[in-house]
Amino acid sequence: MTEERATRPGGVGARHGVFPMMSKQSPSLEGRVRGTLYGLLIGDALGCPVEGCSPEQIVAQFGRITQMEAPKERQYRPGGLHSDDGQQAIALCDALLSAPQATPEAFARILLELYRAPLPVSRKLSFFFGLHRGHGKNFRATVKALDEGASCRESGQPSSGNGSAMLIAPLAVYFRDADESALQEALIATARVKTYDVRGIAAASSVVFFVRHYLNNGDVWDDETARRLLEFVRQTEERVAEASDSNRRTFSDALARMLADLDGEREAVVAAIGRRASETADAPVFATLGYAPASVVTSIYITLSSFTFRSAVEDVIALGGDTDTTAAMVGAMAGARFGFAAIPAQWYAELHARDAFDDRVEGLLARQPGWRPRTPLVDLETDWCRLYEAPEALARFKEKQRRRRKRRAQTRPVVQPPPVRVEELVIDARWLMSETGRPGGPWLGRCLRALRDRYDADTLATVDEVRELVAAVVSLED
Repeated sequence: MTEERATRPGGVGARHGVFPMMSKQSPSLEGRVRGTLYGLLIGDALGCPVEGCSPEQIVAQFGRITQMEAPKERQYRPGGLHSDDGQQAIALCDALLSAPQATPEAFARILLELYRAPLPVSRKLSFFFGLHRGHGKNFRATVKALDEGASCRESGQPSSGNGSAMLIAPLAVYFRDADESALQEALIATARVKTYDVRGIAAASSVVFFVRHYLNNGDVWDDETARRLLEFVRQTEERVAEASDSNRRTFSDALARMLADLDGEREAVVAAIGRRASETADAPVFATLGYAPASVVTSIYITLSSFTFRSAVEDVIALGGDTDTTAAMVGAMAGARFGFAAIPAQWYAELHARDAFDDRVEGLLARQPGWRPRTPLVDLETDWCRLYEAPEALARFKEKQRRRRKRRAQTRPVVQPPPVRVEELVIDARWLMSETGRPGGPWLGRCLRALRDRYDADTLATVDEVRELVAAVVSLED
């Protein structure tokens, strides 16, 4: 796709914009759907290794993320593997296709299936929650509530974050030609599985609008589209929030202020998004933090102001912060905007989940009744979790343990007690194993503690008394 300097209706790009020329054949609906779904997974996987990093830390480690990487200075994650964002998006795909009339219930059920599935690797290699990985405390609370019997209408948390916006794109694909009222009803019910905060649900509605708009209209943006976007988000807010809710218009106001600044310099616009989000947050935030009026608004801005799929995803990751989620949202929206063919082939080739969405793409395009995945998500995620068994993962775990032991030794010096000596013999673990013919185990510690207590109390005088005490401890062990 070539580029030309141009202006768009409504002033978008009038000052600084370079926008892609439409090719002779714009992406088909299938290309845009594939772009949406794989764009989400690819953005998620690209952003994973620098999640939580500042722009300076990203530059120091990688320069710029231009390919799938594994983290360099943190717990191991396989390069090219999506995180919880992608997991939950695939779960929503399967819920939409298998139970279109009861999507929230099916979505909650799939989340529970992933939580209850046996873990195929040691928990020491990464922090798993069932098969879920990379999740936060609000998500854990939601799944635990579901596990304890809460319904999908009761499991949501008071989260103003981007947890629903990050996964909601498949719903826009499924409801691409539904009336807006039905679309809003479906997205609110689905988002409420995870959150009941109006800011989080409104943020999800904005991502739904963008994906659906690009699927239906192609790469078009003008004042009328901006007006319809704000109207859709505000209608969602009205349906979700009580009139007395002080946050009822927080997200739409943040979105409107960003749209008014769309022609500004990128650095200034991003800084303004963070500054304004801080005015409504409980604590100061920046533009790519998980707070929805910050990171979701920033992701929309990057999608609108970028020239290509590659530049959109790379640029939002370079901003740091919640990079896996911002890149997943940008990947979904930019994928719908530019189509699957605009995604760099190398990124797709390096994605572990490549081809996993193919039957889901077919299902979402046809909306087939009675759809079933070729491979259930639990089986797919079980295989993907095994990637954590890589030698690099074990090596990092051992190095982490070594550093932890070293820190403990430096901060809390270990004072070794004097040895237990009876009839000129040193009674230690080696002597006990030789004497009893038993391998090491918990019994050794119990024996040594019991011997030390008796020795300190001057009630241990002969080797025969040692043998009697050891026999008593071993008998309890057996």
